[in-house]
Amino acid sequence: METIDDMAPVMGADGQFHAQDEAVDLSDTKLEAWVALGFFWILGATVFYQFFTRYVLNDSAAWT
Repeated sequence: METIDDMAPVMGADGQFHAQDEAVDLSDTKLEAWVALGFFWILGATVFYQFFTRYVLNDSAAWT
């Protein structure tokens, strides 16, 4: 297990952060996770649409 002394410093002498993230690898993501993500965005868009029609247009969408 690494201790704080073993890890590279994050804050440089110039007072700026110098942390580097690992590369993101999505190649092992299952199909079900992508489908769930798609449903998440569809639901988010539906909530936004309902908010927009109710409060901006003052005519709420009945199907939502």
